[in-house]
This record gives sequence, structure tokens and C-alpha cells, in this order.
Amino acid sequence: FERRVEFARMGTNLFLLASVALALVWNCGEPSDQPLRALYRIAMFTRSLNKMLPAVFAWYAAKSCHDLFAAVFSFELQFPLDDGVPTWVGTMPLQILALQVSLAVWRAEKVESLFLRVRRSADSIHSEGIEQSLASARIDALPAIWGSGRRIALVVMSSLGCVSFAQVALPAVVIDEFLSDFMGKAQDHISRKFIPLPSWFEILIMPIADLSHFVPAVCKVVFLAAVVCPTHEQYPLVLTLAAAAAAVHNCYTVYYTLVDIPDTLRQLLRRR
Repeated sequence: FERRVEFARMGTNLFLLASVALALVWNCGEPSDQPLRALYRIAMFTRSLNKMLPAVFAWYAAKSCHDLFAAVFSFELQFPLDDGVPTWVGTMPLQILALQVSLAVWRAEKVESLFLRVRRSADSIHSEGIEQSLASARIDALPAIWGSGRRIALVVMSSLGCVSFAQVALPAVVIDEFLSDFMGKAQDHISRKFIPLPSWFEILIMPIADLSHFVPAVCKVVFLAAVVCPTHEQYPLVLTLAAAAAAVHNCYTVYYTLVDIPDTLRQLLRRR
């Protein structure tokens, strides 16, 4: 167990840097140097699968499929979550490495999203001018701050509290994103290659299906914010605020979807 802990500690900082590096490469142009171009294409291939790879590596890291899915629905805490290796992860070094890769790719997508959000704000200031931006800051500042803040929260939560995040929330989160991406691509493929899906399926059934695998992830993040993060020996306040920000955003997404379903249903009935 001590070797597993040491290996996990060594990998955490390295893969945190890897997440940032991946996010930077994803936002850069293709280099002219041939060896760098090959690495760039590998990185961009990773980007094209950044919703699926974390779940695949998490599956490999798990002791078994049963342990992975049990971690999605279990709320048991079996060890101090400031240190150690998640209990659903296998004992082999390659499995711990797979966990680190899963977390790194997942985090890289969040870092990229943060970069893009900051870039949009900077482009807006540049296009409008500083004076106009300052004049409209009272209106536009809050969405920009919240948009950047909740993205920072995800990075903080999966970095400073990576062990607790991996133990409690990572399985549910990566499976949710995998299913959401897979179902969206499957829906698009069926509509283009075979038969167009009916509108009621796309605007009513798909959101409900998305909620079915999103709600466990929301519950896990709420559990992190309410129970796990406040008990951390290191950075409890920072981690609690980060998890709370992510939980608020997720809960709002669920609320908005649930509120929208009755209106969608009424519109479908009117068409008939």
C-alpha cells in the first residue's frame, strides 16, 4: 500500500502539468517541425476523444467493472481522503497510472475550457475597447466571473483534492460524460446514415436519458462539497468552495432541464 501511495503522489504533480500542457497544445496551431507535428497529431487525437478516454482509462484502472459502477453509487468513505489511492482502483502500477491518465485527460478538457472562456473575455475587451468594456462591466462581469470561476473550481477540485475527487466523484463524472458524448454521436450517426429520429425523441427523450446518468454525478459532487471536502486536513475551505461551485452549476443544469421538460411536452401535444 505504501508503494501505491508513493507512486500516486509522484504521478499527481506530473499529470497536473500534463493536463495544462495538453490544454495548451489543443489551443496551438500545428507546428512545422515533423517530430513535433507527430506529437501534435497525437495530442489532437486525444482531444477528439477527450470525453471518452477518461472513462476508458478509469475502467482499466478499476479492480473490476463491478467496483467501478459500485463507486458511482456508493457513498461509503473507507479511508482518510487526503492521501492514499481510491479503493475502487486496482493494485497494479499500470492501473494507478491509468487512473492518473484518466484524471489528466479529464482535467485537460476543463483547463482548455477555462482558457477558451478567458480568451472570449479578452477578445470582447479588445473588440469593444477598454472604455466600453468598463462601461458595460456591471452587466457583463458577473457571467464572465462565474463562467471562469466554476471552471477554475473544477481544476482546483481535481488537483488539490485529487484523491478525494477520484474516490468519490471521478467514476460517476467520467461515465456521465462518456454516455453523454456517445449518445449524442450515436443519435447524429443514426440520423445521418439511416433514418432521421423523430423530433419528440430528440427534444424529450434525449434530455431525460442524459439526466439518468447525470444525476449520480451531481449527487457525488454535492456529497464532495457537503461531506468530504470540509473534512480535509489541507485546503478544506478552498476545496469546499470549489466543490460547492461545481455542485451549484450542476444542480442548476438539472433544474433547468426539469423545468423545460413540461414546456417541451406541451409543445409536442399542441402539434398533434
